[in-house]
Amino acid sequence: MKSFIFMLLLPLVALADLDAAFMVAAIYDIGWSLPIDYLKNDPRFGLVDWYDCTAYTPTVGEMQNYDVIFTGGSRSLYDQNTFGDNLAEYVDNGGFVIPILYMLAFAQGQLGIGGRWFEDGYSPYEPVLGDLWDWYVYRYMNLNILEPEHPIFEGVSHLSQVPVHILCELRPGAHEIADFTYYPGIAINADDTVVGLDYDGSTFGEWTGDGYLIMANAACWLAAHSDVREMSWGQIKAEFE
Repeated sequence: MKSFIFMLLLPLVALADLDAAFMVAAIYDIGWSLPIDYLKNDPRFGLVDWYDCTAYTPTVGEMQNYDVIFTGGSRSLYDQNTFGDNLAEYVDNGGFVIPILYMLAFAQGQLGIGGRWFEDGYSPYEPVLGDLWDWYVYRYMNLNILEPEHPIFEGVSHLSQVPVHILCELRPGAHEIADFTYYPGIAINADDTVVGLDYDGSTFGEWTGDGYLIMANAACWLAAHSDVREMSWGQIKAEFE
């Protein structure tokens, strides 16, 4: 019943004009221009903003201006621990997050998200600690969609020839809905507040297929949980009468 309700709510989310932000470890927005433009052209989204988090850490108040936050990038965050503390509080206050590729890793002073985000395990994936080559692999793989009926894969045909993967472990209670055979893929944390994506969602992602659609669908699916919490079953049924 739960998944059925979420599938019914997707059309409602489509009309909700979701506000999203890309809070990424990248110097110039050109590195994320394609996914940003993709979301801006998706009628399910209203505001789509970009933050350079190599030079600045958004406050919790700024984060709360958005329904969903995407975070990614291959550079170090300005302050990994403060960013992680703020992101965890944002989720505690009802927000949703989609960490992408390198944000699934963690190396202090280098890559990934620290603070409470790391310490309290908000991501569905547990980072493998160590040097770069302990948790990074370059091998072309195709995405195996384990649950094709999941709303995150609505309209998705494939995601193929994905070269970069972060080696990480699925956390207890998390739910993996796709993988890259030998490597992680797409997983949802136990609280249904975070969707982790183990592929490069930036403009420079070397893959073919529907990577940006998966990102957009994941944001809408997460936001549907907010609607379920705020609407009664009677209100939900009324939308379809």
